[in-house]
Amino acid sequence: MADELHALLTDMPDHLFAVVDGAFFDDIATEVAAIGLEAQPLYESEEGRRVGPHLIAFRERAALASLLTHIGSRPAAVFWSWTGQASTLRRHLRSNAMIDIPDNEGGRESVLLRYADANVVASLLDILDAAQRAQFMGEASAISMRTSDPVRTRFFPVAPQNGELRRGGFLRLSPEQLAATSAAHLERSRHRVAATLRRGAPDQVDAYSEDKLLEIVTASEEQGRRIGIRSERSHARWAYLNILTQGRVLEQPGVLDYMQDGKASPDRKVDLMLRSVIVAARRGAERPV
Repeated sequence: MADELHALLTDMPDHLFAVVDGAFFDDIATEVAAIGLEAQPLYESEEGRRVGPHLIAFRERAALASLLTHIGSRPAAVFWSWTGQASTLRRHLRSNAMIDIPDNEGGRESVLLRYADANVVASLLDILDAAQRAQFMGEASAISMRTSDPVRTRFFPVAPQNGELRRGGFLRLSPEQLAATSAAHLERSRHRVAATLRRGAPDQVDAYSEDKLLEIVTASEEQGRRIGIRSERSHARWAYLNILTQGRVLEQPGVLDYMQDGKASPDRKVDLMLRSVIVAARRGAERPV
């Protein structure tokens, strides 16, 4: 996968830049300097220097391989083939720092766009129309990245458009685009839960095909949402409990009342239930035959 991205980036025709997410590094400036590159923070605050987006210019593309190796599987960089200089890309990125989306009350709100996160940018570019993509890309001839969810090399060339489409201002998503983004996020979450079960409970899930396991995960997630389960981690644990009970965990005596008694959050209740199951299994294994 790194070789595929490296080949794409090497062939890009214009100035090459990486927008790197500092949140994925312990000390982005030091780590990048160690491989002979310079990471310029896009925001000069202490937090911006520590975990914010940074811009890297490749004067020689030989340094690409070192950066890709250092990033590894993290979705920590978005690569821009940019016709202008670093200063114009910097201004362009800062002008795209927010995105305008529908809120839950029929109005609009502006939210932060993590434009250095490969997963976020790929998901966004997938749902933009031609005018929106031209607005987001500005003077770029292409944008490329390696996502981690799923693991793929993505390449987005600029579509030929009239200059009038490259208008300023924040990107504005329609309700339909926001719904598509949410659906894609949910689908990726289900695949992550399925992968967690494959790694953590092979004895229980190896007999299931990928489609069947996703069907189980989806049914468990929908059930879990109805009783207030929120985090992905808790949904994975709830799916495991459903697998252990052939999908009948809520039919077990007292479980529904326990989940809804209000003494702790449903996520916390799932954690406690799983611990009880593990303790009981260990005690059973320790009993003499």
